[in-house]
Amino acid sequence: LRQEQLRQGIDEKMTKVQPAMLLYAIEHIEKMVERSAKNVTSAIALTSELLHEVMTCHGEKQRPITKEIDLVRKLVSLVSLFREKEPEVEFFLSGDPARLRLPPLVLFSFVGFLYRHLDHHDTLPEINIEASGFSRMVTIQVLDNGAKGITESLESCMQSIKQLEGSFGAQVTITYETRHYGCSVFIRKRNPNEERQRQGKTFYQPADVVHRM
Repeated sequence: LRQEQLRQGIDEKMTKVQPAMLLYAIEHIEKMVERSAKNVTSAIALTSELLHEVMTCHGEKQRPITKEIDLVRKLVSLVSLFREKEPEVEFFLSGDPARLRLPPLVLFSFVGFLYRHLDHHDTLPEINIEASGFSRMVTIQVLDNGAKGITESLESCMQSIKQLEGSFGAQVTITYETRHYGCSVFIRKRNPNEERQRQGKTFYQPADVVHRM
């Protein structure tokens, strides 16, 4: 009964925010129910909790990067329940995090986009997320794990990220670079006073001021 109540609550909210991510969650929950997975109740409860947080922050103009990271951590935990294996995700923070504020859900949306589009692979790529209070930018490294077809899937994802940028209007720029290890994605708050040629550049900081979260 509790599972059914939670599922109904999710269905009522799913058309309001992040419909693609929620459809992904509902699909996996239904598969868990069909195979009587032991963690299905936890998955439903965590989806409902994540939904509540997404809806709460939906009207905000900007959010501290630390809150965005907390939201992504919960998403990773949810995906772990769906796949019965925790994706490899590392978070690094440098400088003063209070200096880095982004539109709500921008980091969550990117990671969710990546997981949805790579869901058919047996193993998800490792992700390193670096948030810099110095450059006020988030760098996401997506590592090619060598699995069959993963390189092509990553290239397809990267070609679609401009659609994600468009969903946040003129608030951020999202750019990427192909690397030998996979790709790097740069999410940066758009500043109308800066020249467009500076957008998407990488800013490096000394290793001793970078902290793993």
